[in-house]
Amino acid sequence: MSEQPYALHFGAGNIGRGFVGAVLAHAGARVVFADVNKQVVDLINKLGRYTVHILDGKENEDSSATVPIENVAAVLSNDDEALTEVATKRNLVLITTAVGPAILPKIAPSVITVLRARATTGKGPINVVACENVEGATVMLRDAVLKQLREQKADAEVLEYAENQVGWANSAVDRIVPPYEPDHDREEAALDVGVEAFYEWDVDRKALKKTEPDLHIEAIRPTKHLEKYIKRKLYTLNCGHAVTAYLGYLKGHDTIAAAISDPDIESVVVGALNEGGLALRKKYGFTEEEHARYIDTTITRFKNPNVPDNPHRVGRQPLRKLQQQDRLLGPMTMCRDFGFSRKNLIKGVAAALAFRDDDDEQAKELKERIDREGVQKVVVDLLGLEPDHEDVKAVLEAYEQIQKK
Repeated sequence: MSEQPYALHFGAGNIGRGFVGAVLAHAGARVVFADVNKQVVDLINKLGRYTVHILDGKENEDSSATVPIENVAAVLSNDDEALTEVATKRNLVLITTAVGPAILPKIAPSVITVLRARATTGKGPINVVACENVEGATVMLRDAVLKQLREQKADAEVLEYAENQVGWANSAVDRIVPPYEPDHDREEAALDVGVEAFYEWDVDRKALKKTEPDLHIEAIRPTKHLEKYIKRKLYTLNCGHAVTAYLGYLKGHDTIAAAISDPDIESVVVGALNEGGLALRKKYGFTEEEHARYIDTTITRFKNPNVPDNPHRVGRQPLRKLQQQDRLLGPMTMCRDFGFSRKNLIKGVAAALAFRDDDDEQAKELKERIDREGVQKVVVDLLGLEPDHEDVKAVLEAYEQIQKK
């Protein structure tokens, strides 16, 4: 009988426990979480299990609405000794992350600790898959690791291992994991997490290394065409989520489900996804039926009343969401390049400009820039177009209409 494969996952938050860790455990892996939160690490080690609650409204009629996750452990992500102990297990075959894109460079030293232990003890290949809501996350982590190793010239053996025996595989992950309040009166429920039923996990097949033992994860879809699925998710799920959030905020809706159930908002969101969808189909070859089904599924997910998500959480960090290749300007640019209509996407961009949240640093920065520089300059800078371009004028007109309401 082959040994049970191990997976080391950085990030023991809701996404780590509710999506990545849960999928890996279900595939038969012994999951070891690495996190900076000692309280969470200690609790995972004490309980050794938690429950994932599927927020699909079936809790009272279908026992499958709760999924027990067992055989898990945890280490502090800055504990080199503990990481080395995990790394030297011959059956450690996978490293994953769900820490947030900005944190990836910060965990590079911890990943190096793991790779050094494997390189110096002659362990076999391993795969690294960063599961972050940004394109090319694994490459970002790889580049940070290699940069630090090259600066540490004494680590030539580790550098060779990182370059040749590590599969750095980009991925696209898709599951809504909203804020969830477990029953804190029961310690055994303190790690519980709520998730929607739907999920997808696409991984770049070409980058994966053969490991022993082999960890077969049914939920992962290896693909040679990862970019098309990354763009489809970013320009559909993430785009629609953002537009729903910003329009929902402007109309005072408390939840994403309430916002998308507003006919006026749903009309704009569906319009934006159809506009971006036309460009996605043109560029990546999705069929009309296939993409229409994907849009319908996306809208249905937003309408799930059991997912307690809200416009402020989904809309946070608007400047990141307004980057040129991100969820709003990305599909808008693609439509412009193909000469397609983008009027609903433009409404979504204007709504993002009007988003206000004093608890979010980027929302405050965006407002301050508009107040200081004027909205036209901000739009010109964000879009990267001339002031007299039709898209700049259209965004400004839509923004002015919002201000009048």
